[in-house]
Amino acid sequence: MATRTRATPSADGLSKRTEDAFQSGIQTSTFGLGDSFDPRVMSTIADRGAGGYYYLADASQIAKALATELDARLMPVAQGLEVRLRLRSDVTVSKIYGSRELSVVDASHVRLQERLVDQNVKNHDGIARDRHHDAEGGMRFFIPSFSRGDRHAMLFELNVPKGLGEHAIASVELRYKDRIVRENVAKETAIKVRCANSDAESYASVLPSVQKTVQAFAAGEAIRQAAEQVGMGDRAGAERLLRERSELLVAAAERFNDAAFREDALRLSRLGTAVREARVEPVALALLLRSSARGYLQ
Repeated sequence: MATRTRATPSADGLSKRTEDAFQSGIQTSTFGLGDSFDPRVMSTIADRGAGGYYYLADASQIAKALATELDARLMPVAQGLEVRLRLRSDVTVSKIYGSRELSVVDASHVRLQERLVDQNVKNHDGIARDRHHDAEGGMRFFIPSFSRGDRHAMLFELNVPKGLGEHAIASVELRYKDRIVRENVAKETAIKVRCANSDAESYASVLPSVQKTVQAFAAGEAIRQAAEQVGMGDRAGAERLLRERSELLVAAAERFNDAAFREDALRLSRLGTAVREARVEPVALALLLRSSARGYLQ
């Protein structure tokens, strides 16, 4: 007697399907409900499909998540955003907040997305293609779609040589496809610094807005690390990490007189309590932390 079995698609197979679908102008987003899914698979599928990845604790959050995602995918004001940072030869990067270096494979997938967006926008809006060739040099950051009200922050910590006066250290190039006026837009901005004459002057030049952004990124990174520790069974270490970051946020709230930091500190404190007291599986708890770190719906 012959039996027929049905093969389950692999993670690579599913990712390839979403990549193929994107070639036809179809974006793929993923929604993980509860804890019965693999977050790495879900995020990879969404990345290859130029969509979003959401973690939903229960079914009551589905409607809100779908509404948010439909607004983002159906009504983007710009597509194919490329930010390129070109540094002067004697300037180096010590840290990048809000991004990471891609592997060769990941970089090739992002480049494919860029070319597909280029073609899809031409077919849909008649905006001429301008991504046939990849420019050389600099650090590139790519965002497939940008909706009204979206915000994205990137922060770089640079090593700059000593000097006098004001001088340029880098340039930032921005390219995107404006779907409102239906044209390609390209802008370039020179980044200049003014060298301080003393340590006191240097300290006084620090912008509170930059320090606040660093604190925000650090909080997200602490939550992400806590999720990894929970996944490895180290709840005590995860709780300690969240508590320490919460205390730092309390200090930042006092220093900057910013209520938002107090709210963030309370949020991390509550997450630490959940790590210590919640009677749930480690997978579900790790997913909760990851979704909180990424700012997805909770």
